[in-house]
Amino acid sequence: MMYALLYLAGFAGAVVSTPAVARVARRLNLMDRPGLRKVHTRAVPRLGGIAVMVSFLAVVVPLLFVQSEAGRPLGYVWTELVVMLAASVGMGLVGLFDDLLNIRARWKLLAQISLAAVVCAAGIRVDHITVSGLFDWQLGLLSWPISMLWIVGVTNAMNLIDGLDGLAAGIAAVTCGTIAVVSFYTGEMVMGLLMLVMLGSLSGFLIFNYNPAKIFLGDCGSNFLGFLLASGSILCAVKTSVLIAWFLPVLALGLPILDTLQVMLQRTLERRPLFAPDRRHLHHRLLDRGFSHRRVVLVMHASTILAAAMGLGLLVVRDVMAVVVLVCAFLPLGLVVRVFGGMQLGHLHAAVRKNRQLARTIRQDSESFQQLRLRLREAKDEQAWWQVIRRAGRFLGFSRVRIVVHEPGGDLPRVLSWTHSNLPDCRNMITMNFQAHPFGPDRPSDVTLEIALTDTIEAAGRRLTLFGRLLDEQEELHPEQAWGGPRAPVPANRTGHAAGV
Repeated sequence: MMYALLYLAGFAGAVVSTPAVARVARRLNLMDRPGLRKVHTRAVPRLGGIAVMVSFLAVVVPLLFVQSEAGRPLGYVWTELVVMLAASVGMGLVGLFDDLLNIRARWKLLAQISLAAVVCAAGIRVDHITVSGLFDWQLGLLSWPISMLWIVGVTNAMNLIDGLDGLAAGIAAVTCGTIAVVSFYTGEMVMGLLMLVMLGSLSGFLIFNYNPAKIFLGDCGSNFLGFLLASGSILCAVKTSVLIAWFLPVLALGLPILDTLQVMLQRTLERRPLFAPDRRHLHHRLLDRGFSHRRVVLVMHASTILAAAMGLGLLVVRDVMAVVVLVCAFLPLGLVVRVFGGMQLGHLHAAVRKNRQLARTIRQDSESFQQLRLRLREAKDEQAWWQVIRRAGRFLGFSRVRIVVHEPGGDLPRVLSWTHSNLPDCRNMITMNFQAHPFGPDRPSDVTLEIALTDTIEAAGRRLTLFGRLLDEQEELHPEQAWGGPRAPVPANRTGHAAGV
């Protein structure tokens, strides 16, 4: 009876607070408006996370301070609970500021790491991972980084999966139910009670968040939920020291975790920022395949429920069979990500090879550039400088370098021209024209560079940039200081063209 009352209290709190928060958001014009990456077509209030937090805390906080049958188990871990709840609320407030002010990703990550460290300092961290009959891995110094990585990772995964009506809240509700079952089964009543209250709050909120949503969780809600579920699952595992207390929450959160990992892997291979916005997430790809909004949410909720239900088999098996059941439970999640996700094994292998080749080319270009810089600083006159420039053209793969030097006093301009004779034929060429002052401010030079597009435009652009840096460095050096005295002009023929190689 007590458990039902806790669930209903959270449910009633959300049912009452969610419409009130939506009205306030509309009055203050705090709306999530349609955009390129968004699937909704009308402005929707985005502070639903406040309603979830308020309905949850309104039930849990009195249990911490009021002597009652429901609150008695919470007293045994009072300090850890207070720290965990305070840090989770702090994470929710960071998300609220992001909803209002659009905080930069680095500051949000710093806040997540700091709050995760606070939780770990309170003793909420994984010290060992045990599989009965197989191994007992004492983490030692790895306890802090692994625990913090789990908390920060789940927080961001929950935030990134919050792209469709009811998606993140539904997955969070399944996770709460899973942790509650594990907690009651292992006798850890504290997390069971907390997760029941949160399950009630999410159930009430989903009434208004299901498609078509009347209010969104926002970063406030997704950050709060992700942080609370991550740290709560660790606390449950610490207090029970049972394998399932750690791995069942992993299963329930498996879909957002796998989706986040595959998206970040793609961004890494494409050398894009990890938190760059795009439409690579699983729910975006399902929509692009023609699935309706509701069907996408149902597919992802069903996959999560199936994985969690299969994982509950860990409650009745032991030893090696536990590992077998765990692997089988991950199969529906991996299948969904594999079939509908964007990362194919063939594409992954090709991307890795391309990035290795690119890294090798960048390293070779950088080594050539450093050698050229040293040679350029050793040049004693213009003729030596021009030899270095020709060498730069060969090393960097240019097909032609042409520099027209305008002499002071209206004298005939001198043309320094070099053409690479051993490059393969290529119809695609990139030509760059600009003005530089390698011979001093009184002798401007028109520079023309041509490079064959034998690789990628990015590679050609990088080599053009390296060549420009050589000219910039020469401009920064005063010619008399760089060449140690009077200039020795480059030999030129009667037409004014300097001798080339």
